Amino acid sequence: MDYANPMVWAGLALVCTVSALAAIWVSDRFFSGSARSTHRPALHRDDLVFLLQNDTVVDHNLPRDHLDEDLETWSALREWLGPRFVDLPRSLEPSDGQAVQKIYASTAGDDGELRIETQADRTRVSLIEGDRFTPAGQHELLQSKRKSDHLDQLLRASPFPAWETTDQGHVSWSNAAAEDLERRIGKPLSQAMTPLDLAPGDVRTARVHLKVGDHDDGHWFEVTSDATRTGVIHHANDITEVVNAEKARRNFVQTLTKTFASLTIGLAVFDRNRQLALFNPALIDLTSLPADFLSARPDMMGFFDALRDRKMMPEPKDFASFRTRINDMVSKAKDGFYEETWPLPSDLTYRVAGRPHPDGAVAFLFEDISAEISLARRFRLQLDLRQSTLDQLDTAIAVVRGDHILAFCNTAFSRMWGIDPDSSFADITVHDLRRVCESVHQDPAFWTRVEDALTSRSAGPLQTDDTFLINGDHVRCQVLPLALGASMIEFARIVQTARQPSEYVDG
Repeated sequence: MDYANPMVWAGLALVCTVSALAAIWVSDRFFSGSARSTHRPALHRDDLVFLLQNDTVVDHNLPRDHLDEDLETWSALREWLGPRFVDLPRSLEPSDGQAVQKIYASTAGDDGELRIETQADRTRVSLIEGDRFTPAGQHELLQSKRKSDHLDQLLRASPFPAWETTDQGHVSWSNAAAEDLERRIGKPLSQAMTPLDLAPGDVRTARVHLKVGDHDDGHWFEVTSDATRTGVIHHANDITEVVNAEKARRNFVQTLTKTFASLTIGLAVFDRNRQLALFNPALIDLTSLPADFLSARPDMMGFFDALRDRKMMPEPKDFASFRTRINDMVSKAKDGFYEETWPLPSDLTYRVAGRPHPDGAVAFLFEDISAEISLARRFRLQLDLRQSTLDQLDTAIAVVRGDHILAFCNTAFSRMWGIDPDSSFADITVHDLRRVCESVHQDPAFWTRVEDALTSRSAGPLQTDDTFLINGDHVRCQVLPLALGASMIEFARIVQTARQPSEYVDG
């Protein structure tokens, strides 16, 4: 080539000019026609591309046999892509200009990218994978799929129903137990469950009653719903037996309440948390506590505080001792040993008993024993009056019960024989009585007759003509039968009359 020829240089200049103009024209046509970002990398030949008109998929390059369902709308495509890309928009909004949105996979180690390009009412969705064709990438992909398949098998084999619903409430996945439950109730779980408005991260547990069959009362399930960014995961646990047990317990408590309603003894049952769980109307009558106060389930300390405020328990010396006393009551009631008598300022007397109940509960029984105490006091006064009367007699008297035990004696009898039943730790039997008396007056034959008379219910009264000297007094013995197999032994003083001198013989 002759570089010195001017025509050659002119030709080269013309070729360069035409090439530059052509490059400018091609570049202008490419960017103006596609309106793509100058920073967008070239698409891989295996990238997945979906073309949409408004919300309808009009074309894609994924073979149909690779899909579990037809992707005909953006909603269906969003559900299909959602497990990897959780920030997908709910709808595709038309754009006046060119809008590009990049969304990256949410799982660590997943370098997938989703590009959404919108212009007017047309949208191009491109799924761009990372370097997945390297040996390491292919190994990780196969390993992840193996783990995914294994977890899916474990979940599907679980005996507890589990399923996932989308934002629209449709079931997107379910295990075999959930599918079996759907067949038994005859409708999809999405229709059997009440829709939940949960934000990602919210967890809600609810009891659901599902009727299984036409002649079945239904089954109760405790369903735990865990909201994620792609939907809601549900786990169901059959609690029919638990619900039936709770119902039986409520019925039993109602039966007990009706039974306790007729009792005159006040009942207060506190659960393991020391809150009032059960009470009867008699408790209101005995303690004067309002029904609304008891229905509010006060704790144990509040309950006894209210009793103290109404002077329905003995007034403690100070508040600290009161707290200690209540704690001691609870501790003893748990062991089943608490029982106490409360004398009240209103002249009433209550017997309070604490009893342990299953599952750490404690029951307190309040009984008005004022009449019983009053009767016991009157009876005690009568006994004291009787004893005082007998003690005024000079005749020595003792009463032996039907079981041959010395019941009581008067002061004259105690002085005569040196016996005091009230100060003795052990019971004094007829044989013991004979032994003591025989040590004072030694006459075995006489005391054998006395013992037989005291122990033989069929024998008649024993009257002896023998007199003997005791403590300077001449006495005569007499045994008389009493009611209920008891006997009374009496030693009466004999007054000796003065004899005439002629009656004495000078020895």
